Amino acid sequence: MTSKFLIILTVLFFSCSKKVYTLDECEELSMKKFKGYQRESHLFDNNCQAMDIHYTQQRCQKSLKALILGTTMAQLKATQGPLIEQCFTENDIKNFSK
Repeated sequence: MTSKFLIILTVLFFSCSKKVYTLDECEELSMKKFKGYQRESHLFDNNCQAMDIHYTQQRCQKSLKALILGTTMAQLKATQGPLIEQCFTENDIKNFSK
């Protein structure tokens, strides 16, 4: 009886514990939020507000505008960082990348 209670208590404890997101995971969530993924947007808003995010919505928006205006992907990676490509959808890259 006591062992069953301990097992149930342990399962409840671990199932209710909140996941702690790393900076890399929050960076990825931020870029997916920019692309419009609802679940990732919710996760970012609830778990990553205290982190100093490099690939912010503003950085992704500025980079998308630059891509549309003719900046090459290589130039964007050099100025904004190597993961900036993850801010864009496949259609963005297909339609605007040179």
